[in-house]
Amino acid sequence: MFVMTIEHAPTIEADWQSQWRTQRYERLLDTISEYLCDDGKDSGAKAFLDDLVKGLKETRDWPERQTREIDVALEAIQYVS
Repeated sequence: MFVMTIEHAPTIEADWQSQWRTQRYERLLDTISEYLCDDGKDSGAKAFLDDLVKGLKETRDWPERQTREIDVALEAIQYVS
């Protein structure tokens, strides 16, 4: 089986999309297991759902934050120029 990681990208000929989907799914299973099968105050369904909502909101807001940072950088460059 061809393994795709950050350190080792597949060749163009490889079926990288299928491999990537499989690895993404396996990472999801690992995450679910960490939340629902571990013990501790940061485990369980409530912690999973709270973090899922938090992550979705953060992902949704990311482009807006990125745009603001780019605007700040451009303003700084214009000020220096």
